[in-house]
Amino acid sequence: MKRYLVILGTRPEAIKLAPIILQLKQSTNNKICVLNTKQHEDLCGIFLNYFSITPDIELKNTFESSKLDHKISVLLNNISSSVKADSYDYVIVQGDTISTYAGALYAFLNQIPILHIEAGLRSYSLGAPYPEEGLRAMISRIAYLNFTTTEQASENLIKEGVDTNKIHCIGNTVIDAISLIDSDSGSYAISKELLNKNNMVLVTFHRRENYLHYLPDFVDLCNFVSDYFKDLFFIIVVHPNPEINNFLNKNLTKKDNILLINNNLDYRNLIYCMKHSICVLTDSGGIQEEISVFNTPILIMRKLTERPEIIQSGQGVLVGLDLGLIKHYLSSIISGNYTFHTDNTLYKKNASHNFIKIMNQS
Repeated sequence: MKRYLVILGTRPEAIKLAPIILQLKQSTNNKICVLNTKQHEDLCGIFLNYFSITPDIELKNTFESSKLDHKISVLLNNISSSVKADSYDYVIVQGDTISTYAGALYAFLNQIPILHIEAGLRSYSLGAPYPEEGLRAMISRIAYLNFTTTEQASENLIKEGVDTNKIHCIGNTVIDAISLIDSDSGSYAISKELLNKNNMVLVTFHRRENYLHYLPDFVDLCNFVSDYFKDLFFIIVVHPNPEINNFLNKNLTKKDNILLINNNLDYRNLIYCMKHSICVLTDSGGIQEEISVFNTPILIMRKLTERPEIIQSGQGVLVGLDLGLIKHYLSSIISGNYTFHTDNTLYKKNASHNFIKIMNQS
């Protein structure tokens, strides 16, 4: 029997690890413990609930500071005090959050092999995304096995000297997650605020390197595009971060073509918006992956991305917070003068099954 400890704590980790957890639970040869660090206080549990997954351990964190080093030290200490190291053969972590890093560091210091899901993404700028670029790269060095989403991510690891025997390209588990939640199935209610809206544009903004420096610019951008494109309906999903939430609600002009969603759009409704919008305007890394399932163009409010495949496929464009570029691309999309190419084969399918197959052979 193989004993797995899955450490997660944020919305994207819950979504992307859920398919793997469900696959592992199908076999009586696996013993699984799911630990929720609650880095995203309530969100992680809510998203796990979509997949009928209940954490076995939930941490109770007391963060006395918003400093990253403090938060990581608290998470590491609480993981250590909640887990018996000799009870597990593997620790599974995903991506690049502080929960991921704390979980990987705990495993490394206790000599438990680390299985890193979604390894190898690189922007090659430690400041963007910050701190995720650095955290993800550090985890790759201590991981027992690195599971990548694309061959390009695998090549990044090879260039950095990671043993090729420790690299497996399995595809993207978020594609599996989306397939488990059909936004048009009718088995749940889409918000009445979203139904039958024409010319929707989904907007999200939360990256640390963006909101710490450019939150006023983002508000100016939203006010400008909603004035200029009066026939478009802008759905602005406000991140639960209090600094972002308070600033947007205080400074964003109220208009008939803006819907400000403060209570965090649930995943089914988010998928619905991605699928039915004429465009997505975002700085999110996860949405850059999720959007590949749909024929929806994406304007990425970053200068760099660790997911260049969406740019290379022709579905996405880096626009930063450049009003001129955003105006240009939105106008082109509306007029039909700009053709975005989509590639539904950007990621291998059945990533969670591919993971299980590799682990069964190890």
